[in-house]
Amino acid sequence: MNDKNWREWVFIFWMFAIIQWLILMHIAAFFYAGGNLIQPGASGFSFRYNFFSNLGFCTAHSGRDNTVSCTLWYVAVLLEHLGFIFVAIAIPYFFTESMLEKRLSTIGSILMIMTQILSLFFNSVSNNQDYIVLFAIFNLLRFFIVIPVVVVLYVIALWHSKEFPNRIAVVFLIPFVFFYVSLVVGLLLVGPVTSDITNLEVLMFWAVQEKIWLYVQWTCFFYIAYIFWKKAKS
Repeated sequence: MNDKNWREWVFIFWMFAIIQWLILMHIAAFFYAGGNLIQPGASGFSFRYNFFSNLGFCTAHSGRDNTVSCTLWYVAVLLEHLGFIFVAIAIPYFFTESMLEKRLSTIGSILMIMTQILSLFFNSVSNNQDYIVLFAIFNLLRFFIVIPVVVVLYVIALWHSKEFPNRIAVVFLIPFVFFYVSLVVGLLLVGPVTSDITNLEVLMFWAVQEKIWLYVQWTCFFYIAYIFWKKAKS
């Protein structure tokens, strides 16, 4: 397999990973054993009151076995993370004209690969109470330090590159801007979600925010994957 071919397959796999995530998550939602943070007796999965992460619980909020939903969630997440890792390996190979772009994309990719591997580990033990504190610390570092750094590095490399139109950098930025803006707005308007939450409106805000953000993210990433795939073919 030559250099171009393997890069083509990386972005074909990434597009597949995005599609399978959307399909498997919605199938997993169908099989979810019920309950949410406030209403353990609620039936099924609610797009207003449940988070996609609830699908990965071995035991649902209802207290019932959630094996089918949990298995589908883990498969979707595994393929999603593998997609990000493969993409992170491939991206620096597209920046050959400038040492600045090469270095920025390489540093961004190293950080992304490390984050995805650690995320896979923590997702695999997310039902283990011994790792809850470490998982929380990891997520804080990931969302508020590592991901912003990776985004800035990739956006600068894409914007600076003559190989890609500037709109790709903008599209790459959109889901992250949406996430952080909606996070700040949500914290100011309704406050955070905690394990002892009692307000359904707060829960609904964050559950809906999660889904809108993820749909925006996957739409943008699918478009970027398509552009990189076309570039790899040319």
